[in-house]
Amino acid sequence: MIEIYNPSSFQTGAELVYTYRGFRALEDKIKGELKSKGTQDDFEKKRLGGEYDLVDFDIAGDVSRFLSVRAQERLARYPIVSLQQGISRLLNLRASFDKTSLDGEFLIKRVEATIVYLQVLSGRKIPTQEYIETTLGLDANSKALSPISEEEIAAFWKDQILHRFSLCSDLDLTTDNREVWNKYVRSNREVPTRSAFRKMEEILIPIMQKNLKIQERPNYRIISADVPAYWINWTTYDQYGFLLKINTNESIKSRFYKGVVERLFIHEVLTHAYEAHFYSENIRLGKINPGYGILTVPGPEQHGEGKANTLAYFIPELYEALSPEAKFALDYRVYEGLVQRNAHLYANKISDFKGDVKDYLMQNLPSMDEKRAETFIKNVTEDPRDKVYRLTYGFAYEYWQYAKRLNPKPKQPTKEEIDKRILFVLKSFERPRTFSQTEDLVQEIESISEIRQNENPSLLVPF
Repeated sequence: MIEIYNPSSFQTGAELVYTYRGFRALEDKIKGELKSKGTQDDFEKKRLGGEYDLVDFDIAGDVSRFLSVRAQERLARYPIVSLQQGISRLLNLRASFDKTSLDGEFLIKRVEATIVYLQVLSGRKIPTQEYIETTLGLDANSKALSPISEEEIAAFWKDQILHRFSLCSDLDLTTDNREVWNKYVRSNREVPTRSAFRKMEEILIPIMQKNLKIQERPNYRIISADVPAYWINWTTYDQYGFLLKINTNESIKSRFYKGVVERLFIHEVLTHAYEAHFYSENIRLGKINPGYGILTVPGPEQHGEGKANTLAYFIPELYEALSPEAKFALDYRVYEGLVQRNAHLYANKISDFKGDVKDYLMQNLPSMDEKRAETFIKNVTEDPRDKVYRLTYGFAYEYWQYAKRLNPKPKQPTKEEIDKRILFVLKSFERPRTFSQTEDLVQEIESISEIRQNENPSLLVPF
């Protein structure tokens, strides 16, 4: 159950928020400490230069009301002045959380992820599998670090990709597929303008409101950014709301083709922006621990990138509203995540693989070129951030499976019932969850015989 205003745990959560804000305020000083410890490779120079922040979203708002007067005075008197002091404070807070509660379990994993990440940035050597498990909040030997069977990947290619491609192109992707892919992209270039995203807003947000029975429309802004990086878009959240950055760099323009804007809108706005809105609102109303208001990279909620790539699988009307090109773009992004997940595990030697990882990427992804394949392998094996973050898109596999498990077919829900897939989306928007907590949620929803419309749980009801 969601914990409803527990003063003790909420105060510890609020102190956690203050601690992360202390890290952010001292970012330049922390960078200097890391640099002085001999972190000199290219990836760390890039990070020390400010490309990445520890805090991804800060949606906690004013958490002082959760703190006693004495705690507020103590935090004001002893601000974080060094990296080691910050880590020590995190260790003390970790010991204060109740690991048997849902929020305690989650926030302990958040703290552990941050501590290990900062230690690796400082030069500590940690076995790769242990590092990934800790920074993603996974249980030891989690199935999420197992490769997807090549038979399943081949079936997804045949049943989803080739089928969807045939509905939006006369080209044949079964032969010489890299040349066919490049030809398709060249003839279907799309410019990611603000107006294109706003058009999606008018089409897709009403579908979310109807299916989830909500009135909210996410507050977000869109800006362009010209950055020579692999990402085609990025998001942040501050006191002004959700900010969607679109990369217009020449190096990634070929990755914008028809349907990609629709796919990105679902991922960033319909998933992440709505999540941020409801998490923040639940904290404001005192329904969930304020510690949930700090989202980090890496962190135990990062598996949710898989949900963002598959949200349309949980809301059938949303998927059907997409253009043929967008359905293909969405399915291809999921397929790409499956292949790259395996490549990620193979490159880091977490799973046995006797072949060449670069060849594996090139053979399975017509969108891949040699330079991108080489960069991908270098990043996921050498960059402490990408070694974790780039793997999270592979969780699309688990979410694809969840959508199938919760699909009511052959018995479709009546007008009086709620689709279990919709219920899953509603519950996932309440608060962040660890991967194992998400698995538990799916199992609990599976066990329900039927959910009546008049019993539709709001985003604030314990479950």
